Amino acid sequence: MNKIVSFETALAVFNKNRLGTLSVVVGIVCFILLQKNVHAQIAPGGVSADLNYWIKADAGVTTFNATIGGQAIQRVSDWTNQTPGSTNGLSGDQDFRRPVFIENGLNFNPAINFDGNNDFLRTDNGWDSHSVIVVFNPTENLGANTTVQTVLVYDVPNNNIVDSGIGLGNLSTFSSAYAACSNNYFWNSGDQDVPGSVPEFVGCSGDVNNSTDDAVIAVVRPNVNETLPEHKLWGQDQVTTVINPQEYGVHSDRPFTVGQRHGGGLFYEGDVLEAISYSSRVSDQDIRKIESYLAVKYGLTLNQDTPQNYLSSTGASIYDIDISYNFNIAGIGRDDASGLNQKQSTSSTINSVHTNNPGIVIVGLNNIASTNANNMNSFTNDLSFLLWANNGASTSISTLVSSVPNGGVPINRMDRIWKIQETGTVGDVVVSISQNFFNDIPVLLVSQDDGFNSTATVVELSDDMNGNYSGTWNFSPSDFFTFGETVEIIDCPTVIIVDQTFSAGDNLSFEASQEAVVFSIHNDGSVVDVSAANQVEMTSGFMVNLGAEFHAFIGGCL
Repeated sequence: MNKIVSFETALAVFNKNRLGTLSVVVGIVCFILLQKNVHAQIAPGGVSADLNYWIKADAGVTTFNATIGGQAIQRVSDWTNQTPGSTNGLSGDQDFRRPVFIENGLNFNPAINFDGNNDFLRTDNGWDSHSVIVVFNPTENLGANTTVQTVLVYDVPNNNIVDSGIGLGNLSTFSSAYAACSNNYFWNSGDQDVPGSVPEFVGCSGDVNNSTDDAVIAVVRPNVNETLPEHKLWGQDQVTTVINPQEYGVHSDRPFTVGQRHGGGLFYEGDVLEAISYSSRVSDQDIRKIESYLAVKYGLTLNQDTPQNYLSSTGASIYDIDISYNFNIAGIGRDDASGLNQKQSTSSTINSVHTNNPGIVIVGLNNIASTNANNMNSFTNDLSFLLWANNGASTSISTLVSSVPNGGVPINRMDRIWKIQETGTVGDVVVSISQNFFNDIPVLLVSQDDGFNSTATVVELSDDMNGNYSGTWNFSPSDFFTFGETVEIIDCPTVIIVDQTFSAGDNLSFEASQEAVVFSIHNDGSVVDVSAANQVEMTSGFMVNLGAEFHAFIGGCL
């Protein structure tokens, strides 16, 4: 491992050894290049120590043109390891047995799709089972009747008929030897080739009574003594049933296969998004960083049965969990150390964490494109995130908003409310929602609290011609938002805003240069008197005419 020293120390050492001007220059250049290389290293969640294999569908995928049933597709010929310095990668067998590249697989990101019949990819070395993290999206619902399938396996040393890895499906339907796993749908297996031991080691978890069709974030690592496996699903520790624990073990630098069992059979049907392995047991903190990176990228909510914040690659929180707002957590953000550049997102979680609670909002950086890659906008700064979650309430639009500054036009709002948490600088985003939720004129309501009182802002939404309504807004770091509708068009002339600080009780005199709907408050939020010629009183807000004088801190309907 290269030792990093300061620039001053490097220079002093060269001077002390009297290597001459040229040597000093060479040393400084080497130091700078070394520093650049260290800072440029990219790893899942920024966790680079002992990373030995990393495949992801949005990088290192080589495809070729093919057809299925007359439809043009892209089959995968190679899938390259993204670990810095690695040259090994996965490749296929016969062309018709190679998986298919899907441009928009999950949360606007690509996926590699395996057909469950004969698709697989394989490599001759590189996999390590000390810590394994896989994101996959099965075609079948996970539950009691799920077909037993193999997602990713590696060859066990000194045993040419046994493999170990990650799979899904109720193992008791495969063999009565695994009856203890009849209540689980996620498993990892292995064999240390213990003489006379039947069956092989299996660790299984997941609850078939809580079936789901969601994509899975799965983690398998050994306990601290490397005697038993630990399973995590969607960021939550699982109760793991273990069969034949004496055969459990971890292995290094093994050949492995994605999509089928070693030697064939138990083919996997569904998408694989990302797979990662480490040659050591990754710490709890670093696992959380990896899971957070994957959750933001793929729109998957981390299970909050035990509350857990989302972390950046630095370990800083980018979403502090609020137990009132922990449904459909999703986000956009840039984290260079993770290689994360998620410019648009929606919640891909439907019922793995909360039953039958699909995400209904899409948020994109300045735009919403067909895929994340096709959104050509850029975050200004590294470590910039915008995450949101909702309260799980009804999506019906039935709650009257009585005091929004909207020119007096009544608004009904949705009971479901979203909470924003912003880190760094994100700027303008487009918020989109299906038109199916509305019967009248749609609006976005933004507020600094979840009461949507008189400080709320009304943003009219427009038809995006794709079945959605959308609007643009620059959220503050802890805003709330929801959606509403009105039966009348809200007439909002150019808003007058006086950007001036004053103390509670002080008045601000202002002469209107145009007609405008305005709203009057003290800086402490209380309503103040207004003096305006030809003033028209309204339920909330008021109209002032050209030249009218009034005394207020002025906001309004945007």
